[in-house]
Amino acid sequence: YKVDPKPLDFVLNNANVTYNKQAYVPDYDLTGAVIGDTVNAVLSARENGVHVETIVDAGTYDITVSLVDGTGAPAGNYTVAADGLQVVVAPYEIIAREINTTLFFNSAELGAAYYEGQMKYTVIDADGTDITGSVTVTRDLIGLNNDEAVETVADRGGEYRASLTLELPAGYDPDNYSVQKNVYK
Repeated sequence: YKVDPKPLDFVLNNANVTYNKQAYVPDYDLTGAVIGDTVNAVLSARENGVHVETIVDAGTYDITVSLVDGTGAPAGNYTVAADGLQVVVAPYEIIAREINTTLFFNSAELGAAYYEGQMKYTVIDADGTDITGSVTVTRDLIGLNNDEAVETVADRGGEYRASLTLELPAGYDPDNYSVQKNVYK
C-alpha cells in the first residue's frame, strides 16, 4: 500500500511591505503537522526569475517554500502547496511632514516668496533619519480652489494652500523611492 505525505497549511503573513533599507524576512504560519512532529519551512525568493539572497529593494518577489526536518518525523512525510506566493515591497514615499500651516502676515512684504520662506517642514528617509537638508523642495502658495501659484498675498492676508514639490536626493534609487507634490491647507 502507499502512504501519501500529509499536506500542511502555509500562510505568508505581511506579504505587502514598504521599502525601509532593511532586509525583509517574511513571516509565515505553517500548521497541520501531526502532534509531536515539527516541520520547518525555508523560503527562497526570486525577482524577475533571478534568485536573491535577501529581500531589500522595492519590487515583487516570487516565494518558494521548501520543508526541512524539525523534530519527530522527517519533512518528507509532509507536503505543502504554496504556489503563487509573492512578497511586494513598495517604494517609500518621501514627503514633507510636520509642515507649519500658519504663516504670519506682514503688510510690508506682499510677495508670495516671503511667505513661502516661512514654510517649515521635515523630510524623513525610509530608515527614519531626517534628510530635510538633502532634499530640494520647491515651495509655492496656491489658491484655495485651484492649483495656480499666488504671486502676491492680499493686503489683509487670507487663506491659501502650500504646495511642496520634492526632488529625489542624489544617489537615491528611484526604484526604491517615490516623490510627489504635497499640498497642505
